[in-house]
Amino acid sequence: MILKVHVAEKHGFERKGMDVYTTENIPYTTAVLGGEAVFRTLYGNVKCKIPAGTQSGSKIRLKQKGIVSMKDSSVRGDAYVT
Repeated sequence: MILKVHVAEKHGFERKGMDVYTTENIPYTTAVLGGEAVFRTLYGNVKCKIPAGTQSGSKIRLKQKGIVSMKDSSVRGDAYVT
């Protein structure tokens, strides 16, 4: 048996290994003063704290919200939001 797998792209997400990258917009006031924002992930929405003084282009890491390992289902990559 030959099994051929094609991994389709998900609009708005980019995969690099087991990590997933995406870009989201947050209000200017949240970036300057800090607060919370809701980000989309492959597994649903996640609420995240935004530190005060966050600069445009900063990356926020969402631990274990990336791709599940094919070898060990308890291992996941991370999601990064710019």
